[in-house]
Amino acid sequence: TARKYLQRLVTFVITLGLIGLSGFVINRARTLNSLFFSICVSTFNFIIPFVIKLLLLLERHSNEGSRQKSMYMKITLFRWSNSAILTKLITPFMNTLGDDRLDLIKSINGVLIAEMVVSPLLRLCDMMGLFRKHVMAPRAPTQELMNLNFTGTIYNLAERFTDFTKVIFLILFYSALNPNAWFIGFATLIIQYYTDKFCLMRLWTSSAYIGNELAVFNRRYFLSGALLAFAIVSSYAYAEFPYDNLCDANDGSGGEGFGRSAVPVQFWN
Repeated sequence: TARKYLQRLVTFVITLGLIGLSGFVINRARTLNSLFFSICVSTFNFIIPFVIKLLLLLERHSNEGSRQKSMYMKITLFRWSNSAILTKLITPFMNTLGDDRLDLIKSINGVLIAEMVVSPLLRLCDMMGLFRKHVMAPRAPTQELMNLNFTGTIYNLAERFTDFTKVIFLILFYSALNPNAWFIGFATLIIQYYTDKFCLMRLWTSSAYIGNELAVFNRRYFLSGALLAFAIVSSYAYAEFPYDNLCDANDGSGGEGFGRSAVPVQFWN
């Protein structure tokens, strides 16, 4: 119905607003410290599922699979933008390559390492589970209500899918400029796999059965989109190399296009 689509449009616009707010914060954090910037990116990626779950209270879904797909799209949009796209947008063209702490390569390595360390640690801490066990459980009025606080932390399959696709998208997006991302990303995915395995066995409760609907949706659209972005961004990365904003004034281009300035090139013996 029209009301259902209007609800989803409103939550989508709110998600875009959250992306803009995140971009403002991480841009300010990046000017202060590269480590602080990486931690902010990972922290926002960790917090956003809780915010999206609150937004989904405004939507109506006929089944759990539809709800998980809506959650998956919004979390993926935020995490892909927050981890990869915003970092590219806030980095000046001349700072793409280099060893300075604010250069793009340094920032991306910092984000990958933060995803390898900060995100798994936050999941292992299980702050919500600890709060339920040590704060809510002793204050429960009945034994049944107290036992409910020990059933484990609720997790969403959509959120777990986005955590892996976020790392894959980040690797593909910057692999042309930073081949080390393949190795750092590999280590990140291995650590996240065993972290999730431990949480699934020890910390999390059982989730609702939704079949393979979400997995098919992820493989058909988002992984294909990540590969398409990999091809497009890599082609531009090779075309713009070495990112020095210089061009030959005698090549007939007149220094126009892509914001490059024409600088006469002279050679002396």
